[in-house]
Amino acid sequence: MLKKRNATKKKAGPRLLHVKGKRLVRVIEVEPACSSMNEGDVFLVLPTDPKRILVWLGPGANRMEKSKAVELVETMKHLERKGAEATTVSRGPPSDEFLSHLSGGVGDIKGEDASQNDIEYEREVDAGTKLYELDDDELELIDTQKLERRLLATTTCYVLEVSNEMYVWCGKKSKLPARSLAMQKAKALWAAAGKPEWASGPVKVTEDGEPLLFKQKFAEWPSEATMGTGSVGFQLKKRQKSVSRGLRDSVKAGGAASAASSGVVKRDSKRMSRTKSFRRSIRRSVKKGELEHVVDPVRLHTGVRPEQVMVDDGSGVVEGWRVKGGKLVEDADVPRGHFWDSECYVVLYRYEKKSGAYRYLIYFWAGAHCNRQDRGLAALLTKEVAAIVKGRGGDWDQHKSEQWKESDQFLVMFKGRMVIHQGRKDSKAQKKDSAMYHIHGRDDLHTRAVQTAPDASALNSRDIFVVNQGKHAWVWKGKGSSMLLQEMAEGFVQSITEHLGAKDTVAVNEGEEDKKLWKALGGQKEYACEPSLCKPNMKVRLFHCGSVIGRFNAEEVHDFSQSSLDSSDVFILDTMTDVYVWCGKKSKENDRNQAMELATQYVEKAFDGRLQNTPVWTVEDGEEPLMFACHFHAWQGPTSTAAPKRGGVQEKAALKDTYTFEELTAKDKPKGLDGTKLEVRFCIPLAQPAMGPHFMLISIFSPFHVACSSGG
Repeated sequence: MLKKRNATKKKAGPRLLHVKGKRLVRVIEVEPACSSMNEGDVFLVLPTDPKRILVWLGPGANRMEKSKAVELVETMKHLERKGAEATTVSRGPPSDEFLSHLSGGVGDIKGEDASQNDIEYEREVDAGTKLYELDDDELELIDTQKLERRLLATTTCYVLEVSNEMYVWCGKKSKLPARSLAMQKAKALWAAAGKPEWASGPVKVTEDGEPLLFKQKFAEWPSEATMGTGSVGFQLKKRQKSVSRGLRDSVKAGGAASAASSGVVKRDSKRMSRTKSFRRSIRRSVKKGELEHVVDPVRLHTGVRPEQVMVDDGSGVVEGWRVKGGKLVEDADVPRGHFWDSECYVVLYRYEKKSGAYRYLIYFWAGAHCNRQDRGLAALLTKEVAAIVKGRGGDWDQHKSEQWKESDQFLVMFKGRMVIHQGRKDSKAQKKDSAMYHIHGRDDLHTRAVQTAPDASALNSRDIFVVNQGKHAWVWKGKGSSMLLQEMAEGFVQSITEHLGAKDTVAVNEGEEDKKLWKALGGQKEYACEPSLCKPNMKVRLFHCGSVIGRFNAEEVHDFSQSSLDSSDVFILDTMTDVYVWCGKKSKENDRNQAMELATQYVEKAFDGRLQNTPVWTVEDGEEPLMFACHFHAWQGPTSTAAPKRGGVQEKAALKDTYTFEELTAKDKPKGLDGTKLEVRFCIPLAQPAMGPHFMLISIFSPFHVACSSGG
């Protein structure tokens, strides 16, 4: 007789996530208790109800932590907690709902001074992070300075330990016995480490199905479709694996002996890097047509913006110089975050290291419309600023920066208050009667105010605009502008109106405009005001599509702008309610067709709650409609009021909107008809004279079924 197994599965409860860091923000699961919290960081509660996400922003939390929390919530709402509703408390103590999921009370939350130094915390987490590879039935510790996606080979299993979390990652090509053995080894490590009872234990993760918290442990988790299952990605990993095994024999005996007590072999991750010769061989293989590549639309949906390493939170000192007459002229507007798009600048940033010593960053920033001569001069004149730093006895790092392509470290220096004016600073054209600034951004770090032509057609319901005429200024707020953007706009408005000398500022909500405002904008005109722009937490994404040596690929463009659009290629713009395929004037016909097909598959494979019949539109270069251009910050150039062309596979297959009953019931169906997606309604009159004319509404699907309704 078999004995009943006396084992019970631990019931899943609410989870508490700690968001902390300055250069590379960490997201770590901690004990779901108020005693785990402090007022200097950000915390998220994930209740057992998958439709809820609770966020508390500590009063002392820095900008990077808040931005990370926003990114986490938005990603969760589209992936693991699809359609969830998020509640954020940014002022005061956590809400009662937040506290109800934790043990203890609000009095157990520590003060801001109890929060560990962010840099020390990052180093402590990094020191406790361990990545093991299962090889020859044993776990080998990989010595790595930072976790990267390239370290995970699809033929192998890995164990990742971070604080009180442990994951067992299984590649798609790994064998079932290896997966079971990896889990056994992970459980043994877990037991030996003496993890707390609230921790959930080792979690199994499969390739391409990684949860968000797992991805957050990596410094880089690319969104390209070339990783994983693609033949190129697999062969790269396979070659990488064989190379690493060959190098393993060269590990020093002393290093192996030091780890012998733990049963883990230590090796260097630097030896696993892909060689240049192998990359060249891949290119040759692709050129010969030996390797095929198909973009996976699911991977485009799951991409995450790569983290950027920052030296501090922008609390240092900023100095700036502008190129004028072949020389550097100190510019007092630079520390305030004011730049001109036809100028070049050299920016010096001083920050304090943990040792107390000062270090410097030198940036060469070029506006989008500066001339080539000024660019070259600015690059050369950075030597003068370097000489200044050298005279102060400091060390420096030098970086190049361009408008629309600023790094997070550059933006944080101006506390999210960067203003970009049109033209040259000393130009007479700066003293115009009217001026308009477009305030747009996805969070408090990546928000800018950019001057654009004062025209009513440039407005859109999603953003905020500052319109100035003489001593008067209007702050126009779109119906769909978020609370965060409205809070950010307050600082921009003060900075812009002070610069322009406006004395009277009036806030105007969309739909409440007066004649004076329309006159300042050249008269009332049609602008982007579709209801979709008013949807909260609207996430817009851009994908760059094109062919390299005959290989079609698609990659997401993070923090995109109008300058991201290349007339030689094709781009896909996803606004959740619409998908646009933008075709450059010089793009190849084959790229256009493949991008259109990819866009259709992208909609079909979506799992973010959007409508399955989300339209796919074709947009030609130079004929961009208002609803397309409004998603680009301070769009320059003409826009079209005409509706874009309907695209997608349906158009290419010449699929009609309606069919006759005879066409649908005929033996030979119409060309291009997709029966799996068919939904056609038509009316058949019923002969019932006594009751008046009635109709039977028939809806045909696949498989077929009939729904009837009657009416006059």
